[in-house]
Amino acid sequence: MTNLTVENSTDSLKHLTSSLLFPLTHGVTPEDLRCLHELWGKLRLNLLVDRMSLPSHPKWDNLLALHKDDPDEAGLTRQDHFND
Repeated sequence: MTNLTVENSTDSLKHLTSSLLFPLTHGVTPEDLRCLHELWGKLRLNLLVDRMSLPSHPKWDNLLALHKDDPDEAGLTRQDHFND
């Protein structure tokens, strides 16, 4: 069996895999990555995870609380400035 690569691909090549590689900088250590197994176990993209054990999916309106839009001196929010 031939190990198919881009260099020796043929018409029968059915699958290529890609990935993102990025350096872990700023003091990241292997110890910092120990949580990855737990995160993968809770990720909805993991086909092996028990969906019933996952917490409910967050709602879109939770995003509204990230950056509270307090009115300015004129009583306008950031959104109000664009809704004339």
